[in-house]
Amino acid sequence: MWVFNYRREPGRKKLTIALVFVLTVSYDYYIKSSSKTMEFLTQEEAIQVDAALLSSKEKFSTRLAIYALRCLKEISQTEDIVIENIKPEQVQNWVRNDSSFQENIEVDANFDSFFTQLLMASLNPLKQVSQTENIPIQELTVKQLIDWFEQESKKNLEQD
Repeated sequence: MWVFNYRREPGRKKLTIALVFVLTVSYDYYIKSSSKTMEFLTQEEAIQVDAALLSSKEKFSTRLAIYALRCLKEISQTEDIVIENIKPEQVQNWVRNDSSFQENIEVDANFDSFFTQLLMASLNPLKQVSQTENIPIQELTVKQLIDWFEQESKKNLEQD
């Protein structure tokens, strides 16, 4: 069982390490488990992200957006609500009740809060892609997410 405790310490940057830990645990769990799980990224998606013209940081953000979209779609279905209307409390309830988390990570209040903030923050780029594509978030595809991140990267490079 994985134990995860997230604490903010003044002057320390542990957020990135914590993000990598959460995503690694989620990915490892998918590979090792034979029960119903939610994939972090399929092999095909990982190849698509790796082939994208993005920096390492942008690839990480793209992977995170894809994973967040999967989680938010599941919460949306569970709560019978559109993704745009998901509240932090609904994310926390989902984390507490999802067996894949319970079996592999010791979920505490710090983790609940951290993961909730992670998913809620991921709504920002998802909403932007949704507006750009003029479709609801739940209908977004991985290709659309990757394309959007590439376009944003190109815009940022042109501004510099």
